Amino acid sequence: MGHKLYLFEKHFPHKDPASRYDELKKYIDDKLALSFNNVAIIGSAKTGYSFNPTKNFSLFSQASDIDLALVSSSHFTRFWNAYLEAHRKKALPDYKSVASSIFRKFVTVSDKALPDHPEFVAWQKLVGPFKKDFQTSFGIPNDVNYRIYDSWEVVEAYHIDGIEVLKKQISKS
Repeated sequence: MGHKLYLFEKHFPHKDPASRYDELKKYIDDKLALSFNNVAIIGSAKTGYSFNPTKNFSLFSQASDIDLALVSSSHFTRFWNAYLEAHRKKALPDYKSVASSIFRKFVTVSDKALPDHPEFVAWQKLVGPFKKDFQTSFGIPNDVNYRIYDSWEVVEAYHIDGIEVLKKQISKS
């Protein structure tokens, strides 16, 4: 979770990648009302290649998404309750995926298939201008995905589980 970030070291090179990453985190902190230390870029924008077992270690590219890890127990709880309410109203698209992530104490909030619920409407109003400003202020045209975790322990567990899956796949090769 350190300052080493492929996005600013190689893809959009910057003379001081660590400072640029701090600027980005501060920007996200300000716009999304999170603590600076509870924001991180993960995935291929962080490492340069994907750890997703279905993506075969594909390299970060213009077509890649920027994956933001946002750690906030209160945000997680708000979205968990919104998903629960949507499920009760039978208005929850992609139940299996949502249930799987909530069980592991994170939620993924994307532009795709969000339930019609005030929490998600408010989120979309918040991140709509954020995405445009993010792209213009930092020159990053990639789409942004938000994964909101309950705690840093959950972030760690999620990534350890993913690495274990990859290790098993590699050992079978």
